[in-house]
Amino acid sequence: MTNNLTPSGDEVLEQLGINPHNLRAQFPTREQRLQYRAVVQWLTDYKPKSDADNLDKVRHYTESLHYLCNLKALTLVYSIVNLRITIRTTTAEFSLPLSEYLSFKTPCYKLLEISNEIISSFQSEENNLSSIQILKATALSGMDNLTESISICEKLLQTNISEEILVEVYARLASCKIQGERFEEGIKDFHHSLVLIKKYLSSGLSLDLQEKFFKLKANLLTELAYYKMNSSKFDEANNLYSEALNILDENKLLHLRLNSLVHKGIILRKLFRSKESIDVLEQAMVAARDIESEEALIWIAHHLAWAFRMERKYQEAESNCLLSLEGYKKINAERGINDCYELLGWIKLDQRKVNSAIKYFEIALKWRKENKRTQGMASCLMSLAVAYLRKGKFLKCVLTGIQGLNLYRKAGVLNWTRIYRILNFARIFRHLFLKSK
Repeated sequence: MTNNLTPSGDEVLEQLGINPHNLRAQFPTREQRLQYRAVVQWLTDYKPKSDADNLDKVRHYTESLHYLCNLKALTLVYSIVNLRITIRTTTAEFSLPLSEYLSFKTPCYKLLEISNEIISSFQSEENNLSSIQILKATALSGMDNLTESISICEKLLQTNISEEILVEVYARLASCKIQGERFEEGIKDFHHSLVLIKKYLSSGLSLDLQEKFFKLKANLLTELAYYKMNSSKFDEANNLYSEALNILDENKLLHLRLNSLVHKGIILRKLFRSKESIDVLEQAMVAARDIESEEALIWIAHHLAWAFRMERKYQEAESNCLLSLEGYKKINAERGINDCYELLGWIKLDQRKVNSAIKYFEIALKWRKENKRTQGMASCLMSLAVAYLRKGKFLKCVLTGIQGLNLYRKAGVLNWTRIYRILNFARIFRHLFLKSK
């Protein structure tokens, strides 16, 4: 259970420099007064219900932004966007800017909606909107629209932006490119950003800026760990996740721990330590419930399903997978949806329901082809190869497996660990082939 401790309306009005009792003197035109009166009313009169969802808890701030955009009051818009929201859970207390609260506690579409309104309200004037563009890119990547997020950041690189914004741009590019399987480019952007972060952290910074750069550094280490994990370098990945967790713990950035914690659970599963993986993921599930992060719960359920599958607990695996699939559909996260379909394929295959498995693998493969997810396509093809082998379609199995291998090579992740798994697959194939004669 969480409680949001938001600044009172009077406190916010004081920060904005708005005197609700003297609007006529402060703002000479009737139109201005109407807009500012709406801001005052939202900030002072709105009271969220006790059972309000995370968005309704801050609706007085998001609605105020709309009227401040109408007024072209960019400085006041930034004041609201950066307003600190304190979150108190049963185990911790932390604060974060409204913009981060929106990306962390509400569906990403709301941050995108607000970013778009600010950009459209001020883009015709000579205003520096680079930080708002970064918020838009963050919202888009949270909605799995990596291409548009990358496009925004690449356009920002062509403009006159501050070095502080440059750090964020490279960090966002690194994150999106690694998530989008453009690993080589993503690692270059990672190093650009990390060099700048180290430079900033070694100089005297305000507490807010220190927090910002520690967050960026922890996120970059998490993305690098993700790349190492996908390259089957599990020990390196595990160390990087531990380093990210240490940074977050030392700086009391507790709401950001989930990403690294869940990935530690994933690595344990990939190291065939599935019982330990379940323990870590269930810890993460408790933490996600504590901070009421619905998207984290969806994501954790997906990986719990994988771990339960390894333990041959197929009922638990399927129930968690379907829970995750339903959640991903609600937030329209297509990558998550198709990851669930591939997992359902494996659960069905383990239960000898080969036709159902092939159906789910093909659903996932179709989306990944349309979205040019090379590594994901390779994974689906290798999954299909196993299904064809189980069905006794040996030639189709070999041809599909070769396609998958070639795509792993193109993605740059055909390493010795994968080769070992493939050789083991070939050994099983040979055994079944000889047995069929």
